[in-house]
Amino acid sequence: MTARFRDVQAKYGPGALGVISTGQLVTEEFYTLGKLVQLGFGTSNYDGNTTLCMSTAVSGYKRSFGSDGPPGAYEDLERADVILLIGANIADNHPILCRRLQNNPHATLVVVDPRVTKTAMMADLHLPIRPRSDLALLNGMIHVAIEHGLVDREYIDEHTTGFDALRESVRDCTPECVAEITGLSPDLIRRTAWLYATARAAFIGWTMGVNHSTREPKR
Repeated sequence: MTARFRDVQAKYGPGALGVISTGQLVTEEFYTLGKLVQLGFGTSNYDGNTTLCMSTAVSGYKRSFGSDGPPGAYEDLERADVILLIGANIADNHPILCRRLQNNPHATLVVVDPRVTKTAMMADLHLPIRPRSDLALLNGMIHVAIEHGLVDREYIDEHTTGFDALRESVRDCTPECVAEITGLSPDLIRRTAWLYATARAAFIGWTMGVNHSTREPKR
């Protein structure tokens, strides 16, 4: 394989070789592969699937926050009083983060996941939504927060734009309407919205399926 790589580079130049890695590598493997690509093969064409799988999220971050990264930090898991996890099974997949969650036993944990995962079993409130209905749930929660005056209008007016358009876009996303899409009860949707909107310090965590959502499914 090395000989074939060298033959291609000899014929077309060092940049003719590219390497795409995977998010399943551990830190030491990432480092070693990077050295092999840049110093061993002499090419700068090194990328990972994280660029592709995070591209939609980065686009949303930039449009929402003006930055290509989320505004939260891992430490927030230990300080939040309400933690909302969407499709994030951190008990099985992110054990170090789960330790931070366990260091905050007084927080209310809400898990949104069609599966009864280990993390869902830890939750104070589990929302077993239908697959691909995350956006509908979030729009319903926004609807409840706005309609019941659970938003900080002073902060919104000073620091955000587009609130009126947002309010109009979720006008029809009533708990009853969202319940038909998600399979959750209207009362459960209202309860979740109130929990999050009235929290002192709320935290949201999610995984790749949410990043790849573009629109809610048809009823």
